[in-house]
Amino acid sequence: MPIDSYIPTSTQFLALQKATDMVSARCMHSYGLPYHPPIMEGFADFARQNKARTALYGFFDLSTARSKGYDTQLGSPDGTSNEVPYTMTEMGVLRGQSASGTTVATFKDKKVPAGGCRQQGIDAVGGPAPIPAAEALPEGGPKIPSDNPHMKAVNARWAACMKGKGFMYPNPWAAYSSPKWRASAAGSPPRQTPHTSEEIATATADVECKLSTNLVGVAVAVEIAYDRQYIEAHAAQLARFKQRLGDQLRAAARLTGSSSA
Repeated sequence: MPIDSYIPTSTQFLALQKATDMVSARCMHSYGLPYHPPIMEGFADFARQNKARTALYGFFDLSTARSKGYDTQLGSPDGTSNEVPYTMTEMGVLRGQSASGTTVATFKDKKVPAGGCRQQGIDAVGGPAPIPAAEALPEGGPKIPSDNPHMKAVNARWAACMKGKGFMYPNPWAAYSSPKWRASAAGSPPRQTPHTSEEIATATADVECKLSTNLVGVAVAVEIAYDRQYIEAHAAQLARFKQRLGDQLRAAARLTGSSSA
């Protein structure tokens, strides 16, 4: 897609995260406290998964839909977090703020940086690492209006195809995001449930209808047009975004002794 050359890569994100973690860890250790870097094991794999399926289109391969349905398993297999918990004292120094929201200015008579050790790490690379997605771009990247006539027409053809197979959904997103394929406990994000025969049948019909209506072909053509329109209208902002990302990567490289930037 035209916009892809502007979107930060997962490699760039991880390089910035590594440098941020290094500075945050050094800060925490200076207080005699531990630092637990975020678990990033599956991050690169997540980026690869998005080449095989997306939140909007699901899987592109019919055989995969027949075996994985609307697979959305992106974390650990049981949906739990691998993060190591901090004590309230440690979290106060890490965030520069107590659980009640008051500022933590000192710890053991030593000044705590504004925003805590985490913010010190972020500041060291010139700001938060932009996520490897179009949403990180100026104004959230290209947008396709919900009333785009080409998408409305192809979604209607897809919905009619699905209805003919016994499934009632107005568009692919409604099918993909159905809560029937997810499970969540109170306060927890949704996670994948075991694939049911209904899910497999729905996902299979979904891909079959995408193929017969050329929905993805139409969607890609529409996205390309809006990508180009966005790039032309945001040339100056995108140039500044790329310059800032480059500055961040060079700062990260200096901190970690890497030449990858």
